Amino acid sequence: MAQHRVLRFTSLCLLLASTLLGSACTQFVEDMVIEAPNKGRSFDAVRDPSPTFQHLLGIEHQFRVEVGPPQASLLVWGLEPEGAARNAPPKGTILVLHGWHNEMFWMLGKARDLARAGYRVFLVDLRGNGRSTGQWLTYGVRESEDLVQVIDAVEARDLLDGDLGVWGISYGAATAIQLAGRDPRVKAVVAVAPFSSMRDIVPNFITTVIPPIGWTMSDADFTAMIDDAASRAEFDPDKADARFAAMRSRAPILLLHGKWDALVPIANSERIAAADPPDTRLEQLPMLGHISIYFDPLGSVRKRSVQWFDRNLAAR
Repeated sequence: MAQHRVLRFTSLCLLLASTLLGSACTQFVEDMVIEAPNKGRSFDAVRDPSPTFQHLLGIEHQFRVEVGPPQASLLVWGLEPEGAARNAPPKGTILVLHGWHNEMFWMLGKARDLARAGYRVFLVDLRGNGRSTGQWLTYGVRESEDLVQVIDAVEARDLLDGDLGVWGISYGAATAIQLAGRDPRVKAVVAVAPFSSMRDIVPNFITTVIPPIGWTMSDADFTAMIDDAASRAEFDPDKADARFAAMRSRAPILLLHGKWDALVPIANSERIAAADPPDTRLEQLPMLGHISIYFDPLGSVRKRSVQWFDRNLAAR
């Protein structure tokens, strides 16, 4: 009898520990999904990159844009056309958007590629990233609303030259498509490795990055976790959907996706293309994954991006 009591007590302790651990893991995952890198941080504009630092990086415009609601302060950098295109009017204006938990500094190489092709380029630290304030990640919902206000600010400074394009990668790619579905001023989009929706990408990302947790979560668990996370950040997770945004957009969209992408599988771009949005093209890039497509070892992303913008912006 005593042994049975010990076994029952041990079983109850293990069950309680498992429940508490499972709850802690779920909360950890939810926080990772929804909390911005800069949650709780503020930035003093006086401490933004100095003119000397801007000059070293080739940045010719730097300003902050106050956006919201909810309120956030976004840092923006601008580059003018480079090289042979320097003395000619810009072919157009392009926004460049970074990926998840990233910042615009790492997009400078992509921006320079477009500047050398003759475009004026603006980079943005999306809310809660880089040197921009913000508490939550909303998978393109608030971010695309913010970018409408960034475009307004660029236009107010008389820097919106020619037609407007948007280039984004990963999180920034899905945001670029959502922006195009929201703002008719966007005339062309290049989306590199976008996710199709928040509900599609979060389960795959968690299962790929943290398999022991992802494998224990059911579809219902993921749905409840996403709903709870979005409730904390006060947005509708069903609006974080690049498929619907692409269908609303009038801008031609080029989807570039690596066939070996495990973090954001190519099925995401296939879902966007399958929604049959007008004037959208999917190009699959062999032997490239989610990280290698950023480094673009063969220059295929750069070449296709410039060609797309030249066709849909400069030629208009």
